[in-house]
Amino acid sequence: MLRINLDQSAYTLAHSKLVRELSSSINSVILNQFSSTSLKELNEMGLDNRVDSKFVLPKNILGDVLEHLSKNYSILAIDNENIFTYENTYFDTPDRFFYQSHHNGKLNRQKLRFRRYKESDLCVLETKLKTNKSRTIKQRIPTKGKKQDDITSFLNEQIHLTTGNFLPKLFNNYHRMTFTHLQKKEKVTIDFNLSFENPDNNLQHHIDDYFVVEVKKKDKVHHSEFSLYCKKNGIRESRFSKYCMGTCLTNNNDLKKNNFKEKLSLFR
Repeated sequence: MLRINLDQSAYTLAHSKLVRELSSSINSVILNQFSSTSLKELNEMGLDNRVDSKFVLPKNILGDVLEHLSKNYSILAIDNENIFTYENTYFDTPDRFFYQSHHNGKLNRQKLRFRRYKESDLCVLETKLKTNKSRTIKQRIPTKGKKQDDITSFLNEQIHLTTGNFLPKLFNNYHRMTFTHLQKKEKVTIDFNLSFENPDNNLQHHIDDYFVVEVKKKDKVHHSEFSLYCKKNGIRESRFSKYCMGTCLTNNNDLKKNNFKEKLSLFR
């Protein structure tokens, strides 16, 4: 039997200490160039089973990236807002089974997180599966008003372990902008002001000089305009796990990190 205890009020309090001020580098003039996408339209794209591409980019080219996106993408707007705060609480076993699986390059690996969308106060428990065909599959259950039995059932249906006690192992906050392609089933997210805290030792780390772009689409068949932009400008795709990076950046030297050393050097 798998077990988890969600102390949602405690997580909200922990995240309140991590929220960063919105960067002045986000030019509202550029954002006003975009047409708008509603949350309903975004959800109708159905990208919970998808192919992901990730890019880690220096903050000083954010304006140029937004200018490029404005030609082929619309921006998610909710109540006239375009930038939203995400609060992730990542769970793992005491010996960090999920982290070790990712570090060791295991196929069909999973992550488990509790996510709160701060502005709407929507809370979900979410699993992510990275398959051996490089697809990302997400499953989620809203947690507000749910009985513990419902949450436990979801956990045991989705997680590929027979026993385990899941504990909060990382708090992660960031701001996100979400863009949808004007013709294709493709979503691009930009995450910045990334902050991490390790609940075991209270160590924190903030990433200020870089932002993370994720291109999410149904399959690899169609070319993404953003990916083509990166290729044209010599920007390579980059593997990046918020959970793994945050765990390394807020952990002392008792954790295996060899396979992440090159990426970690950017954020030290």
